[in-house]
Amino acid sequence: MATINDIAKMAGVSASTVSHVVNKTRYVSPEKVEKVEKAIQELDNLPNFIVKKASLQTAQVNKQYILMVIADKKSDFQRRIEQQVDERLKQTGYTLITVECNSDISQMEGFFRILLESNGLRGYWYFRTKRTCSCTAFWRTRRYRRWFLGGKSGTTWRI
Repeated sequence: MATINDIAKMAGVSASTVSHVVNKTRYVSPEKVEKVEKAIQELDNLPNFIVKKASLQTAQVNKQYILMVIADKKSDFQRRIEQQVDERLKQTGYTLITVECNSDISQMEGFFRILLESNGLRGYWYFRTKRTCSCTAFWRTRRYRRWFLGGKSGTTWRI
């Protein structure tokens, strides 16, 4: 299976250019876009990062999403909150997407950008911890409704 580097070599561009073309994260000249798209079309098997993006885009047609960023999927408390929010959202026609924040913020931002491109994202929940701070920094500049839970002991919960 081809990698992003293989596509870059075939197109005569950098791997970051391939990423920007696929994810539409930055301006890329039309000539380079054409080269990258041609290289992708020539592949027998599409790389996972392209397949996942395509399947996510087709699955998201006409849906509205709420994103929940959690710090620890093993936490009983966070799981209970996730289940309750999911039940309520289903009653209103929304779909909950839950993501565990990890240390690779660039990987997380790539996933977040895909959600943003779907045009179905309506807001996000996050558990305020040191671990989720890097994820929430990405969202501060975006205009989405947000709800956060937790914080330092003694603080008020905002929902």
